[in-house]
Amino acid sequence: MERHANQYISQQIFNILTAQAVTTDYDQNYFRRAGIDIGETIRLDANDLFMSLAGPVAIAYAESVVPETPLPGSDKLKLFEKEPPRLDIDDLFFRCIDLPHFNKMTQAIEGISLLPIESRRYRAALEQYKASGYDAAALHDLHFFKNCSSVVSIVSLPKDYKLSYMDLNRLKTHLNSLFPNTTLKRYALVIGASANLSLTTLIAKSQCLSDDFLTLIVAFIKRCFARQPYRFDDTLDNWILDFIMSDEFDEARIDDLLNEYENPAKILDTNWYAIKPMYEKKYRELIDDTSRFVSIYDIRISRESVKKAVKYLLEIYRHRIGKTRVISLNQHTGKTGYLE
Repeated sequence: MERHANQYISQQIFNILTAQAVTTDYDQNYFRRAGIDIGETIRLDANDLFMSLAGPVAIAYAESVVPETPLPGSDKLKLFEKEPPRLDIDDLFFRCIDLPHFNKMTQAIEGISLLPIESRRYRAALEQYKASGYDAAALHDLHFFKNCSSVVSIVSLPKDYKLSYMDLNRLKTHLNSLFPNTTLKRYALVIGASANLSLTTLIAKSQCLSDDFLTLIVAFIKRCFARQPYRFDDTLDNWILDFIMSDEFDEARIDDLLNEYENPAKILDTNWYAIKPMYEKKYRELIDDTSRFVSIYDIRISRESVKKAVKYLLEIYRHRIGKTRVISLNQHTGKTGYLE
């Protein structure tokens, strides 16, 4: 399983890299028929990665064996032969947001890299989503999808396989339904980079509001920063949740709950107080100028860093799409007066 997990990671890196290539196999008319503006299709470069994918990114991935397309004039074209099976884009999209699983046909790990909510609840929501004919009402209220700021979908196609514009339009429909407040959606097509058709969807920022992420970051803060009375109760847990959902940020309350610096001894398996002097001794031996020596204590995470992290979660939680109000100095009513 570790080998397959490493393959999952390397496949996503490869897809991002190959998405930098220019695709000339599909013209502007193809994207227009699919309901996609040519400006929404991209060749990923440094600016796209910086602007579209700023912040933490979760990955949703799935792949399918494409139906074989017989060449004209070959023996495979027979009058009464059944029509070859079509690509099921609905199933492909569902598998990419499904719980992580192993695809025996393609020998790849598929699914979403970070669950939006606890696994049993998410599995039940997915079952409802599929049973309803892929109605996103069962999922799009989850903060993982509702508060996403940008999405990039990379479709990797085998050589000589042409993706139907109807399938691409269906993919756009799924993305629009599942990410109702995402203003920046981009699509990239990669040709001839893999034997199977794969779909990689990069989801920016909103995974910070998932249950797993919040549970881990709050556990880290409690163990390494919390003052003694608050390390083993729910005070800090409730405060962080209240702050993310409230309109005001009481920094003084953080000062009461947390120590100024983290204490690494709370999460290390070894004796921190024994290894710290040993490592600092090695550092001193590596530098000639003693004035350049920096103690490990001086590079610890501070309480200010915790405040910035929680404020970042607040900004993601506040992500909304609102109607722009037209502001005008003109009071023209449309009526025209005439002088007699």
